Amino acid sequence: MKHVERHILENSDCISEQALRRYAFDHSTGDEKRQIELHLAGCEICSDMAEGMRLFKRQEAFEHDLEELQQKLNGGGKVRGLHPYRRYLSIAAVMLLILGSALFISRQMSQNSHRERELADAGIQDKREREAQAESTIEKNPAVAVEKLPATTAEKKDKQKEDTQVFSDKVEEKEVAVSANEEATDFRQAESDIPSSTSE
Repeated sequence: MKHVERHILENSDCISEQALRRYAFDHSTGDEKRQIELHLAGCEICSDMAEGMRLFKRQEAFEHDLEELQQKLNGGGKVRGLHPYRRYLSIAAVMLLILGSALFISRQMSQNSHRERELADAGIQDKREREAQAESTIEKNPAVAVEKLPATTAEKKDKQKEDTQVFSDKVEEKEVAVSANEEATDFRQAESDIPSSTSE
């Protein structure tokens, strides 16, 4: 298959590539130079091409690089790509991603533990402040402080003993009352069983 070269400036009203080269490397005559400058003022493509050509210091270097590039594009020369290094680049990218994720997670965990420590310290500080406030209240007014303080374990046990004793006493009273009632009933029944002396 025959390769057909196409140039950007073919079949257009633009100036030729040779004229642009002469202008870019200061080889054009006065009339040609004025015509090219007028065209460049209104044509962005030609202006860009001329500017690109001017980046080369010498026309020979431009033509050499242009010819080499055209050969590579036509398959005459091998363009060295990144494919041998792709594997290494992808491994490096994955490693960077893993490292970045690990650093992010580590930072989040340290921030969370720092927050937890701050909250714990704040709780301890709050408890200490409440204890100090309670102590100062006791020093200022011991009677009020004793009323507000919860009962100790010994006081609670004493109260339970008292309540148990009261309950036991009430149970005993009821048992005595029931027993007395039963005795009275037995006595009445015994009386009714005894024959009266008048009937004899």
